[in-house]
Amino acid sequence: ALVKDWYADDFRAHPLDADYAGFHDWDDKIDDVSPAAREAERKRLHAWLKKFESLDPTPLDPMQRDDRAVVVADIKAALLEEEDIQAWRKDPSVYSGLAVECVFQTVKRDYAPLARRMGFAIAREKPIPAMLAPAQTVIRNPPRIYVEIALENIDGALGFLKNSLPDAGKSVRGPRLAKEFDASNEAAMAALQDYQGWL
Repeated sequence: ALVKDWYADDFRAHPLDADYAGFHDWDDKIDDVSPAAREAERKRLHAWLKKFESLDPTPLDPMQRDDRAVVVADIKAALLEEEDIQAWRKDPSVYSGLAVECVFQTVKRDYAPLARRMGFAIAREKPIPAMLAPAQTVIRNPPRIYVEIALENIDGALGFLKNSLPDAGKSVRGPRLAKEFDASNEAAMAALQDYQGWL
């Protein structure tokens, strides 16, 4: 039960991870990567680690003990990233990659009617400008190779948003959805272009 609660909470905090795992309850959300959310994430991870480490593994069956060990290792790996490695302070692709991948995942798999998935794409595009803006204050002196990779990937992301995504949704966009999509897509592309220019 504790493992199930952990994954539900982790997927809620990281909707893109939920997508990768095949869960689509959070397809209208994107990960919050603001500085305040980073602090909340560290507290969340420490709280879950305490829960699992305080759980006596002795009465558990072998599969349950393995589940506990896997989750503890995953949480410690996440804390290592958040507190020590902190790629989010050094790698611009952390933000631009999230911006395009969260949208791509809604149209990549045929898990729901296309109109519904395009609605998810719109919902995920809307917060992209707000997500990219604070990245420019968080990232400091990124290695040049990280910048070069990010710039190249942003070119691909812009191509996806400009061409592939509109083409994918042509068949289902009525006047209302088309207007909403055009607005969110233009704003997302403009934010990525601004971010690219800043780099």
